[in-house]
Amino acid sequence: MSVPHINLTCNKCGEGWSPAQLNKHRVYLDSDVEVPVYSTLGWCETCAALRPVEHFEDSPRTQQELEGIDAELAQLTNTWIKRLFMRTFNSHQGHREWLEERRKSLIQRLVIIEKRRGDEACLVCGSRRLQSFTGDYSLETDGTFSYVGSKPSGFIHPGCDGEFIATGSDIRFHFARITYCYSPEGELIEERWP
Repeated sequence: MSVPHINLTCNKCGEGWSPAQLNKHRVYLDSDVEVPVYSTLGWCETCAALRPVEHFEDSPRTQQELEGIDAELAQLTNTWIKRLFMRTFNSHQGHREWLEERRKSLIQRLVIIEKRRGDEACLVCGSRRLQSFTGDYSLETDGTFSYVGSKPSGFIHPGCDGEFIATGSDIRFHFARITYCYSPEGELIEERWP
């Protein structure tokens, strides 16, 4: 599957970046648990570029997903439903194991959020010298699910004072399934190739 692309280009100096870098698969390695890394676009002063940065504003969403998993696990332990699943879906144990692993990773995510909120890092260089991207780069899609048109993002290019303009592109990306692994402190540990 391909992913449509948006260009963010400064209207003063012409430098450009892409939010496509947010579409990478990233995890924290915390003991034996892989914890999801959520990212958003931000300005890294060390890289002097728009970069993916850690995003810790998802506690309510994470808590809601955790409650949904707890409810589903509770249903699976009900003996009547358990017997039904055993007869109907012989592989339900794999789903239960997945739910338990996901639950463990979400609990660890909440711990990391609590510990690190306000100490977000650039996911490229690890710097804490960040500025939130406060602009809006959303664009409409056409019938081929490509972004079309352009609009000012409202985000001023630090050090240049130009504004980033979001422009649709007819380029589409296919991403390799590389997993970027980070420590719970936000430092890149390794890249895992399939």
